[in-house]
Amino acid sequence: DNMSMELLNGSITSIVVPEAGVLNCWGKGADILITSHTLDYRDSQVRTLVADPIPDKYGHVMLQLDNAIVPPTTRQQSKDFAVEVALLSRNILFQGEKDPANDLFGAHFMVMKTPYVEQMIDGIEFQNFGQQGVLGRYPIHLHLCEDVTGTVIKRNCIRYSNQRCIVIHGSNGATIVENIAYETHGHCFMLEDGGEINNTFRRNLGAKTLAAKRAISPEETDHTFPSTFWCSNPQNSWISNVAAGSKDNGFWFELRKSVRGPTASFPLSRNMNPRTMQLKIFHDNVSHSNGKHGIRTYPDGYLPTKEAVFSNNRSYRNVQEGFFIHNSRRIVIRSGLVADNRYQIDLDMVDDIKIEETSIIGVSDSFEAIMESQSGILSHGELIIGIDLHGYPKPSIEGITIHNVSFTGFDDPNIKNLLIRVDNEAKTGFFSTISNIQSDQSLTPDKFEFLSSEDSGILEDLYIIDLDSSMRPIGSTTTGVSAVVSNSPMMTAFLPQNSCDFFPMNGYAYCSDACLRSVTFAVDPADTEDVLLRITNENETYIDLPGIYYNDDSGLFKDTDIRRRRY
Repeated sequence: DNMSMELLNGSITSIVVPEAGVLNCWGKGADILITSHTLDYRDSQVRTLVADPIPDKYGHVMLQLDNAIVPPTTRQQSKDFAVEVALLSRNILFQGEKDPANDLFGAHFMVMKTPYVEQMIDGIEFQNFGQQGVLGRYPIHLHLCEDVTGTVIKRNCIRYSNQRCIVIHGSNGATIVENIAYETHGHCFMLEDGGEINNTFRRNLGAKTLAAKRAISPEETDHTFPSTFWCSNPQNSWISNVAAGSKDNGFWFELRKSVRGPTASFPLSRNMNPRTMQLKIFHDNVSHSNGKHGIRTYPDGYLPTKEAVFSNNRSYRNVQEGFFIHNSRRIVIRSGLVADNRYQIDLDMVDDIKIEETSIIGVSDSFEAIMESQSGILSHGELIIGIDLHGYPKPSIEGITIHNVSFTGFDDPNIKNLLIRVDNEAKTGFFSTISNIQSDQSLTPDKFEFLSSEDSGILEDLYIIDLDSSMRPIGSTTTGVSAVVSNSPMMTAFLPQNSCDFFPMNGYAYCSDACLRSVTFAVDPADTEDVLLRITNENETYIDLPGIYYNDDSGLFKDTDIRRRRY
């Protein structure tokens, strides 16, 4: 009799968005997309407007929806993690006829071999386009047009594509801007042969990028690792795009040593090595809710001749990595945000990598609130890592530089939180330099780990140079140059023992006011397999170092270093 009830969270059947581009453009009966706010690319939501947008006096409009939605992350809750809202419907509709015998076979649209002609493809909705498993049959396809400077593909929407979305093939200089792609199969926005240059992708959005069921050929990866943006040549620009949920990758730089397909015969493509070409622009892009990686270079990596800067990008709520930089060098990650991934930044088989002015968040307040309020949300389990450093039995020449980076959200007592981990693949000569590191919680001993995940053995010869002791242990007041080293005689034998704090459970020692230098010796590998290098100090303390044989063809190192035994 004395019971009262208060509705705290009811069904959400309307949303409020800025009026710019919406008022007088979106209307009753139009379909809209609300992208995923979780780790799961399938959590995007499509609804239909039941009325025209209703404006208020503050520059916003209310959109009334035909069905309730799961509460997404809003800009009021977090400007960094708010979902995107996009219009799917267009006044002009190209719709492929259904084939009763083959439900993966639709229409296709191709501009074929028309160089020096400015094309304009604007404001069209493409449904049931693409012919899965058939080469060259895509919703929008610039095919072997060579120079198409001035061509613009903009404000189109590709829905329910059977194969890919907008494919630039053997064509250079196109602008692809403000297009939407939803529930498509295979790579979506893509450069097909790797010889395509000077194209600009700006303010495009792709969501729910699915794997193809039928591969064009064994060489293609649409059916195994579908990517919303498939980047096969870095000599292009990606600006303010959003990869909002792929089964595998948001942005994938899959770079080869040469151009493939018919583009290989073009004069511009001769002797072209996409793997070493300079990145034009990769700036202000967003990648979230992908089944594996937000942004990655894999498997052949990226080896530009000058620094390639990935600037002001956000990569968050991906099931595995925010950034996965593999087999690469001269990469700079600058002024961005990575958050809510299992591994925020994963560096594997790399050298000369810089992470600068970046915010790294293990679990954001926004994501924590979602997991507490919504049941069945996919989570990362019991491990969150800030920067994961993989090495391998090859020398680190320039190392990794981590400067002016903030770590937050690594304080959940119920899971293992590591700011920096060096794993069991890092076998020799691996080092990093860090400075001006900021954290919102105490740098307890478990914030570093230099342990082998296979047998809990200590990784013997790894070190991180802390230029300003910004990651010093609790209670330390040192401010000079310090070192984080493997807790092994190989690294600590010549250091004053009273200068080091030892953390055996995590396999490292933090040595204050210690600056280490490295010297490398290389010898002919013949008949030196059992030869040790003995290092002795003036007190006759010594260590014996085994050599490691390198036979490297990755392109990371100079030819003279390819076959050597190194100490």
